[in-house]
Amino acid sequence: MSMTMTCDQILWELNYCDGTFPEAAVQAARQHRDEIIPRLITAISDATKIYEDRGAVETWGHIAALFLLYEFNAKQAFPAIMESACSSGSEGLYGDFIAEDLHFIAARLASGPDQMLPAIADPSVNPDVRAAFMEAVFVMVCEQRISREQAILFLRQRLREGTDNEDFVLVTKSVEMLGLLWAEEAQSEVRAAEREELIEDEWIGPNFFQQQLQKGQPGFEEAKSRYLDGLARISIDSLSTMPFFREKRPITLTLEDTLAKIRQPFTTFPEDAVRWARQHREEIIPHLIQIIQDIPKYVKSRDRDPRAPESFGHVIALYLLTEFGNREILPTLLSLLSDADENGMECFHEVIELDMAQILGRLADKPDQLKMFLTDRHVIDSVRGDAAESIVWMVTEGKLDRSEAIELLLDWLQESREAADSFLTSSISLSLMYLGASVARETLLNAFEAGEMDEEWPIPESIHEALDDGDQTFLESIEYHRQDRIEHTGFELRAWSRGDSEFDFEDFYIDSYFRDNGDLSEPGMSPVDVDREEYTEPSRVTSTIRMDGPRIGRNDACPCGSGKKFKKCCAKADKR
Repeated sequence: MSMTMTCDQILWELNYCDGTFPEAAVQAARQHRDEIIPRLITAISDATKIYEDRGAVETWGHIAALFLLYEFNAKQAFPAIMESACSSGSEGLYGDFIAEDLHFIAARLASGPDQMLPAIADPSVNPDVRAAFMEAVFVMVCEQRISREQAILFLRQRLREGTDNEDFVLVTKSVEMLGLLWAEEAQSEVRAAEREELIEDEWIGPNFFQQQLQKGQPGFEEAKSRYLDGLARISIDSLSTMPFFREKRPITLTLEDTLAKIRQPFTTFPEDAVRWARQHREEIIPHLIQIIQDIPKYVKSRDRDPRAPESFGHVIALYLLTEFGNREILPTLLSLLSDADENGMECFHEVIELDMAQILGRLADKPDQLKMFLTDRHVIDSVRGDAAESIVWMVTEGKLDRSEAIELLLDWLQESREAADSFLTSSISLSLMYLGASVARETLLNAFEAGEMDEEWPIPESIHEALDDGDQTFLESIEYHRQDRIEHTGFELRAWSRGDSEFDFEDFYIDSYFRDNGDLSEPGMSPVDVDREEYTEPSRVTSTIRMDGPRIGRNDACPCGSGKKFKKCCAKADKR
């Protein structure tokens, strides 16, 4: 299989390895070495941006990329690796790999100690990252990339700077590495640091430097041997023993077991059932379609007994079918979303807020299949807005080119203006803005001035901002959509809760707006730990996503005053 994998397939397998070590993808990456190195570098940069935006990265590809680039000796990757390691999300991105492996990777890929100096000297960088880069200087000596004398000179300078600036990390790690290097010439600098009490004994132990000097040359050689043994163990293949892979139990489910787990109410996400479904897609697709088709029956049963446990299976089924690219479900989905009694809409309430534009854009073959939502005012506004944005998704997916989409949306805009449909006029206008349709600038401004849009969005300032450089706006929109693409149902829906086991929708309902505006003191901090008067807690549910209290809808105007939709402004990067 590895011989026939494309770079896109390799990266997908590395990202979504689903608890199984991606052996075939690793082998294929080795066969496509020169072609895939730039893509691996991009994978690290993308993961860094996602973590900074969302406070979490669910995928594994950036870890695989780090070790493959090390194996390939891809020195051109080091700037991206250093930037990622120095980011605010370094601990969440790499965890124990920082202390255990980063010094080996940096020693192999950095051009020399000076390339690591900006990170080493920056007190705002994660202390473990700074320490790893300083430790890499010693590893460079072990690999004979630099001389012992060069390393000592570099580290003595860092020790003096650390002492002058009272930088405990810089001082302590410099002393440790100088001790390993048997640097007798650094004794005066070490004594100065000791007088200032800047050496953390808890980190390296008391009198570490003097003890190393007493060991002499044998101590230096012993340290070299230890580090070289560590270097020999570093490889991506060694990661196959990680608990992330080793602790996954084999799936022993049958089709019937899987469907029961998906259909039945649950408080723990049925990850094993979703994994089984993804591994047996052809077998399960007809049954997933049936789950969606049975929604009217499910709604009637709930009407008869409102106290009956609620199911989340229809949402899992819809995401799996979207991931599989199954267009057969589209007529049923369109019928449910246009139901005047809102039966189908209620079952997909939060999906409409989050991903329905993507789902429609990926499952529809032609825009005409969705136009019914735009012209039928019985359809809820959120779905009509999603239908307009689905055109941007069709461009993202390559079903329409940009010029075709702009021409189509301008035609729809004219119709909505003639029909005095302000919500639809605003929604279509936003899609034109996402596409960077500079040719539509005057039309959109005229529609706003004529009072033909919703009062709050889009505003002239946001129209100008989007269309002043339409090509750049278009590129940014498409990149955002690609990053937001539903690739793996398990990753997508598991991330809706903040725990690994218990489904806690209370966390999910609190939008990223509060984190972005400073109400969360730490990235990844649980929002339910923060007191916010303006947030009304939703009712506790076990499965169906529904909200009783007021919330900021993703299709609502952003409260920051930008005039954009909330989901394209303050909530842009944090659906997870």
